[in-house]
Amino acid sequence: SEGRILVRRRDPSTGLPIDTDTAADWASDRLDPWLGRRIRFPGWMPERYEQPFSLSGTLPMTLIIAPDHAFEAVVAWIDEAQTSVIGEIFTFEHPRIAERLAAAARRGVSITLLLEGTPPGGITDDERYACRLLREAGGQCLMMRNMPAATPPALRRYAYAHAKFLVRDDRWVLMGTENLSPRAMPDDPKGDGTEGQRGVLVAFESPEVAAFLKELFRQDTDPLFRDVTELREDPPPTYTPPITLGGTAYPVRFPAPIPITISDLRLIVGPEGILNLETGMWALLRQAGPGDQILAQQLTVPPWWGPSAADPTAAPAISPNLYLRALIEAAERGASVQLLLDHFYDDPSNPRSNAATVAYIESLNAVSPALSTTLQARTGNPGGRGLHNKMTLIRLGGEPYIVLSSANGTETSHKLNRELMLLFRSEEGFTVLSELFRFDWELSRPKIYLPLVFREHRPPHLLISEVLINAIGIDPNEEWVEIYNPTGNSLDLSNYRIGDAAAPGDYEGMYRFPSGAVIGPGEVRVIAVSAQAFFTRYGLRPHFELAATDPLVPDLIPDPRWGRGSWNLNNTQDEVVLIGPEGEIDRVEWGSPPRCPVPARGQSLERSPADRDTDTCADWRIQAFPSPGAIPR
Repeated sequence: SEGRILVRRRDPSTGLPIDTDTAADWASDRLDPWLGRRIRFPGWMPERYEQPFSLSGTLPMTLIIAPDHAFEAVVAWIDEAQTSVIGEIFTFEHPRIAERLAAAARRGVSITLLLEGTPPGGITDDERYACRLLREAGGQCLMMRNMPAATPPALRRYAYAHAKFLVRDDRWVLMGTENLSPRAMPDDPKGDGTEGQRGVLVAFESPEVAAFLKELFRQDTDPLFRDVTELREDPPPTYTPPITLGGTAYPVRFPAPIPITISDLRLIVGPEGILNLETGMWALLRQAGPGDQILAQQLTVPPWWGPSAADPTAAPAISPNLYLRALIEAAERGASVQLLLDHFYDDPSNPRSNAATVAYIESLNAVSPALSTTLQARTGNPGGRGLHNKMTLIRLGGEPYIVLSSANGTETSHKLNRELMLLFRSEEGFTVLSELFRFDWELSRPKIYLPLVFREHRPPHLLISEVLINAIGIDPNEEWVEIYNPTGNSLDLSNYRIGDAAAPGDYEGMYRFPSGAVIGPGEVRVIAVSAQAFFTRYGLRPHFELAATDPLVPDLIPDPRWGRGSWNLNNTQDEVVLIGPEGEIDRVEWGSPPRCPVPARGQSLERSPADRDTDTCADWRIQAFPSPGAIPR
């Protein structure tokens, strides 16, 4: 094919060229899905980028979560620029960030961005506007694209310029999974929530990493290759940039950037080094086994690599997606693997969709009971505008590894694109990002609709008396549950648990009461997600909370033996379960019949009368005026 270079493979143990006088000698060998089926174009630098860039020692770093606070963190980072900002970004469409970069250029900061010249759907008017602002202020947007009109015609080096990094003042780095996009970085006030793409970025100071990325930038913008030009197209005269970006559908989970400490940083550059199976992420995935954990969030992971027209039933085995195959093999060896894929952009009718990948994993689990206990996959849209993350968390032998990448789980991303992957160790970072994963996993969970079980009336015992499901404010922060003791005796609550995990092992929340907690006869206790949010709404403190927002309110304690996730009541169908010393004693379920009706936003489900317990929806009514802390009458 035009412009491609035929490359002889090398023996991984000796580094010497392989010579068997067969097609297997060459990197383009179609019969080897792991080490073959690879090509190279002029301008690639395997001698420089086939091995990771490594930085030993510890390093302070800041985690930036999109859409929660990404806009605020990124513009603050830009505003501190003094001399220069350079970088590579797939697309640049954010008008507010463009304004901040233009302001920096007007105060003398040199700014140059390399963008993708032919993104899917073409260059947007939003990007033309952003680059015009930057150009008029003295900055520059460069584009990588084919140059057929050049003499001689110039072919681009990569399928897409898909890396995502900025370098400020030759020492500060901002990089991650997101473009400078209003979808990832909404600029609306976040007090009532927001709406955007899920992603993760990091910011840190490192002259060594900055120098490496500046060298990469110089390589990619080298005029010798004649595939980079300046974008000087303007939007039409009638174009108006959006005024406000965001929404309220997503309750902000992480309101501010999170400082962490990392060690053993590695940068892996694609396409040259991203499929080096002996190093980086691949080496970790191939070692994972019993007792290890892998949590993966990805925009797209098709069931197979190779021709789109392949037989969907055979292609995953014949032309495996190497990333997906590595996850499956880790689960087959006994590692716990969870894969969360985007639902917002996905087309379930496409045989290479994320939905097809989930179906493929479910088919493997159906024939392997052992695999079904270690491998789970689902699609989701936690932020309201898509799951754009490319994050793999790996706990291997107790060590916490974090992988943040610009690369999707596609063959093009791993073999043809300019990509950048960051790998490091951090216990603090793993804790934060695994909590992020669990939060998104819960928001994306498919509901298991359990039928109501009708039983004979039982002797008096502790009861759930009222539940606020769909709060007026930042749901789920304002959710709460009330319990009531209809008995004539005080009860030791430390023997009780409450949550929305319907069965042991569910990836939902289950919490136990702290030692010393009691409830007297005829009394109620209120459990709020956030005591601070509860106090703001009702003017009084709950008896217990989950989110540790008020030191005067005791916290319930997560019980991973029953529920392995976190509390997040689904507004359309879910349940709250109360467990006593001898097992489940009460539950309330809402949703489709035979569950109880779903209350409107701001209304609650209330037991009426408070001591009635027939285990049917006849026990419950919708309360237009919730009354936490008062015995329902």
